[in-house]
Order: sequence, then structure tokens, then C-alpha cells
Amino acid sequence: MEKHQVGSRPHVALYPVMGLGHLIPFLELARNLVSSHGFTVTLITPSWNVSPLETKYVSDLLTSNTNTIRQVELPQIPSDGEDVKDVFTFVLDQISKAMPAVEQNLRILQQPNGPFSPVRALISDLFHASSLDVTDSLGLPNYVLFTSSTAFLCFMLCVPRLYLSDGNEAPPFSVNIPGWKNPFHERDFPEVLHNKSSTMFHGFLRLCSPLRAMKAILVNTFDALETQTIHALLSAKVPEIDRLPPVHAIGPIIRSVDLPQDDRKGEERLKMWLDSRAKASVVFVSFGTRGLMSTEQLIEIALGLEASGLNFVWVVRGISNTKNGTSNLEVELSSVLPEGFLSRVEGRGIVLTSWAPQVAILSHPAVGAFVSHCGWNSTLEAIWFGVPIVAWPLYAEQRMNCLSIVNEWMVGLEAVKGEDGLVGRAELQSVLEKVMDGEEGRLARKNMEELSLKARCAVTEREGSSFESMEASFSGLVIATEK
Repeated sequence: MEKHQVGSRPHVALYPVMGLGHLIPFLELARNLVSSHGFTVTLITPSWNVSPLETKYVSDLLTSNTNTIRQVELPQIPSDGEDVKDVFTFVLDQISKAMPAVEQNLRILQQPNGPFSPVRALISDLFHASSLDVTDSLGLPNYVLFTSSTAFLCFMLCVPRLYLSDGNEAPPFSVNIPGWKNPFHERDFPEVLHNKSSTMFHGFLRLCSPLRAMKAILVNTFDALETQTIHALLSAKVPEIDRLPPVHAIGPIIRSVDLPQDDRKGEERLKMWLDSRAKASVVFVSFGTRGLMSTEQLIEIALGLEASGLNFVWVVRGISNTKNGTSNLEVELSSVLPEGFLSRVEGRGIVLTSWAPQVAILSHPAVGAFVSHCGWNSTLEAIWFGVPIVAWPLYAEQRMNCLSIVNEWMVGLEAVKGEDGLVGRAELQSVLEKVMDGEEGRLARKNMEELSLKARCAVTEREGSSFESMEASFSGLVIATEK
């Protein structure tokens, strides 16, 4: 969109968390703001704990938008020499220590002496909600891009009252999510809330409270997906929430294409193999960038896939050791998978040990089911491409996403863990057979196809809007459209 010269375009700063589940929606939002709505964007990113893949995603965006998107990298945070108790608390502490640098950069971006016009708003990640103090001092509107569901947003808005009340409500706790058939029970809450004396528990509470004070909350969802929940928040009809900023569904924001892979020949071989499979005959198994399994669980997955007789593409990113909490990202498949497994499934199964082109796989007509950890990005991508889900939640809010997939939208089935905490080979075989060729699977496929059409309609309607109708299509960024 070239209607406005770069210097006259409205300018917003985006402050994402460097983890792919959070980073990708921010980068895609930046791309959309520039290409469809005439904005310029400054990405504020940390320089610590950044993976090569995250760096590659940012670099790809900057390369393809050299005149309209730029990056401001925050300086390294000096170490205080203390041992890291847990990653969650460590990240929150690092973010807090970076706030002076964030403020300094935002002050510079407000000045009318650069190639972009002065910045008019900050869109921050949930984890960066503490930036509210900085933006208040600068007179800069602060929005949150919420990279999960509206149902989980509703839950987070209820959490302070739930845990900081005067004790009127005795455990076990539950939350009534508008539009949900059943309450969301404490047993399904994120693990950080299970131990109320932990630093992670109090860190999570720190994330919840500032949400109410934001200029607006932008959610990566769409109306047809969470209609009643969105409308309840918009109309302030959630009794547990006493104050609420405007909430706007601006999704689904998903990757349109994968990053170019280093192994081009491997990618071509994968495509040729998928092209040779019948429609909806392949199971795609992937648990996200952090979805590491124990050796015991990997063996059960392998034997379940083998027993199913189905075609499959399985991504094994590494091994976790549940006994000592360590992980190993360098996987030698022959040392962890059952003896002879790879030779027995040769021709009908592919095991990948590196980054997989998830968009290319899910969009291929040969793929008929997605065994997923229920991360929100993966869930939206499955919806976009109309692929039923075998839900296998691992951490964070994924249990809530699983309940939405299975009970609310009925677009998938759950792989149920046994008493030993593992999804056994027989359970995996059974749920795969149901989703691929059972009555439950046929219903899930039908519902998913309908939901996919609604997702595409939501994006088409938004992309057809002009710069002048920005307020209608990305409501909440009103301040950024002022001329």
C-alpha cells in the first residue's frame, strides 16, 4: 500500500516476547499493518535469550519490508550472578530490568527527526504489561496483543479476584467462561497456578492485573470462533471482572508461508512424498518448538503410529528427562526409537528432527489430522487449513485450548494420558483411527471445514478495508490513525 509516503504514515511500536508462540503473531501483525493499512512499524526486541530461528524470522520480515519496518534492539541485561530458579520468573525479571532502555527508545521514537513519523502507540506482549508505567509517563497509548484465546483472556482477567479475594470462595476454584458449556476447573488451570507458594504463581498474578489498565486488548481470534465470549467481554457482562478496557478480535493472525529451509532438497522430498499420498490420508504429529518428550513417551508414540498403519509425518525436536528436568536437542533417532521402527515404517512414515515447514504440511490436501500440543498458533493454523486435531496439551494454557477444541468447537479428539502420565500406544492408535475414519472424526472434519471457511471470511473482510476504515477493522488503534 503506497497511498502515504513513509514519513507521513502513522507509526506504531511493537514490543513482542522472543518466543515463537508470541513472536510470530507480532511479526504477522506488523506485516499486515504495513501492507494493508499504511502504517510504519518499529519492532522493539531484546538481545538476550534469542534463538537462531527467532532471529531468522525477524530478519526475514525486515528484509522484505526495508522501508516500512525497522528494529530497535535492547542492550544486554547484566547478570546479577544469582542462580535461575525458574525460566518464567527469570524472564519477568529480565523484562523489568529492561524497562529503562524501553523508555529511552520510546522517547527517541516520539521525536519528529527520523524517517518515520513520531510513534503514536505501543503494542506490547502480555509479558510486557509492566511497560504501562513507562507509556503512562510518556503519554503514549499502550495496547496488548493477546496471543491466545479470548477464553484464556477472560480467565486471566478473573484470576486476581479468584486468588486475592477475602476467602469467600473456597477451593477447588472454577471459572465460568461466557459461551462455555461447563466451568473451567482448577485441575485444568496452567501449572504455574497449582503451587500458590511458588515464584511462578506470583509471577503469573503480576501478568494479570495490568491488563485492566491497558488502552485496549487486541486478541488473535475471530468472532465466529469465540462469539459469546467476545461479546460478553465487549458488553462487560462478566460479573467477576469489575473493570475492562475495550477488547477487539483482530485474528486469525497466522503465518501465510514458512521460512525458507536450509535443507531445500529435504523440503522438496517431503513435498514429493506428500504429493504421492491420497487425500486426507496422512497424520501430522508435532508438539511445537518447546514440545519435548521423554524417551518413554517417544517409544509409545512410535509404536502407536506403527500399529495404526497410517501414513504420518512426525517431528521429533528433542528429548526431555522428566527425572532431572534436563533436555537434549541433539537426537539420534536410532538410540531412542524402538529397534527396527524406522525400517518397518519406511515408505509410509517420515520422522523429522529439525524445524518442519508446518504451514506447507498443514495446507497439503494429503494431511487428514494434526496431533498437536494445542498451542494457540498451531490451533489457528489447523483451523485455517481445515485439519481436525488430536489434542495433546503439554503446558501453559494448552489445556484450555484442548477443551475448546474437543468440547466447545468439536473439531478434534483428545489423546488421553494414563495414570503413568503417558499417552500409551493403544490410546494413540485408537484416537488416530477415530479421527481418520470414525464417526467422531467425520463430525470433527465437518465442523473444522465450516470453521475454516469462517476464519477465511474474517480475514477477507478485514483485508478489504482501506486506511480510512482502520478504526473499523483494527478497532482499538484509534489513536494511531489520527492525522
